[in-house]
Amino acid sequence: SLAYAGALLSKEAAAVVPALLVGYDVIVRRCGWRDLTTWMRPHAPFVLLTLALVGFRRVLMGSVIPPAYHGDLATVIPTFAAIVAKTLRDQLAPIDLSASHAFGPIRNLTPDALVALGVVAGLGAVVVLLRRRVPLAAFAAWWFPVGLLPLAVLPLITSLALYQENRGYLSAVAVAMLGGPLMAWWWGAGATRTILFRRGLLVVVFVTLAVVVVQRNPVWLDDLTLWTDVLNKAPGNQAAYVNVVTHLTNLRVK
Repeated sequence: SLAYAGALLSKEAAAVVPALLVGYDVIVRRCGWRDLTTWMRPHAPFVLLTLALVGFRRVLMGSVIPPAYHGDLATVIPTFAAIVAKTLRDQLAPIDLSASHAFGPIRNLTPDALVALGVVAGLGAVVVLLRRRVPLAAFAAWWFPVGLLPLAVLPLITSLALYQENRGYLSAVAVAMLGGPLMAWWWGAGATRTILFRRGLLVVVFVTLAVVVVQRNPVWLDDLTLWTDVLNKAPGNQAAYVNVVTHLTNLRVK
């Protein structure tokens, strides 16, 4: 409880922890309605601390929802679904990493929005269908969108920077949760030709990812290289133009 209190005071995104804990009990431990009061009792301190944070925010800011509230509730679901889908894609295939992404609120059910909603629905289906057969996979499917749930309020208060890669750190636990067992299965046991081939392929994947990471390091050399990289990937990015021009102006002044 003390660690959770510290997490709440450090980062409000920690407020999803009670939902993750309850999800573990329901999905993995298969707790049901019959013993509800018994298995829910340990969660009470976490729920109370979360409510205390809401009350503290109300007293401190005068409102639970930030004063900048101006969004349309109809944008929340498709925009959040798009955040979940893009986070999942970028974590599984990090090929378009950038310090800034052209990502705005979704107000219409475009084909991309429908695909994103389908991804979220698919994660929900995995939770339901695999709960009994593969509880770890079901829990991972629960963890991933719940870990991103604090971002659902962003479309209500802003239209800028709705997607940032660093915000997916909590949801990434779900990928690691499945990645470990899958890699252990792929690595296998024994020393047959098939097993050796699979191990070699896994090593190649890891080496390739390591090389890609090292090659991206120079992008973060300074502001100019960082925002130039953003411009190369999103030529219309206004923040990138401003930062590049600012950096070049500062260099000329010096």
